[in-house]
Amino acid sequence: MVIAGKALHSLRSKLNKNYVQKGKTPFEDYNFIKHHVWEEFLKKMSTEEAKAKSEKFTDIAKQNTLHHHMGMTGYATKRPKSRQEEREAAEVRLENPFEGVDERARDFFYARRPKKLKEGMNKYNEPQTKEAEKALLMIKATKEQGEFQPRRDHDELTKTLGNPEHRGHVLGVSSR
Repeated sequence: MVIAGKALHSLRSKLNKNYVQKGKTPFEDYNFIKHHVWEEFLKKMSTEEAKAKSEKFTDIAKQNTLHHHMGMTGYATKRPKSRQEEREAAEVRLENPFEGVDERARDFFYARRPKKLKEGMNKYNEPQTKEAEKALLMIKATKEQGEFQPRRDHDELTKTLGNPEHRGHVLGVSSR
């Protein structure tokens, strides 16, 4: 069985977390994994280098406080649905708080709206996301007043989140 790209990365991650780190074997749940391949994987994931890398990326992941709710589909799949919601809201004359906000920032916040809200929540399940949206709307107002001029590497979203873009990285280009 051939598994490609993100799915393979996700599977390796799950195998490491749920089996290697717990001292279990995956053969009952993943019958396509051969014993000799599992032994190789086990050796690879048990090295000090692999453990250090896992620790490093675990620490990086913990820094992300604004979690998305897209699954593996990504922004491109979510975008048509959110634009349709915007059109439907405009038809019934509901105000769109993201009107005038660049597409990247709008997509970022639409992706953080959960499919199902927790009890007592009205838009986002995480209060940090609500606070970030307030910050975005304040930046939008300063932009409209001419006090903020967005640039490619310092746009509304980077100012809202307070973290700069990674220099040398390509923005908004699909890997497909």
